Amino acid sequence: MSRKIEINKSKKFSKISIGLASPKT
Repeated sequence: MSRKIEINKSKKFSKISIGLASPKT
């Protein structure tokens, strides 16, 4: 269970990171 939550957080973080990097580029 803990791992699933961590992966979900990582996915959300990745999406936010990409969203922030996309408009900046």
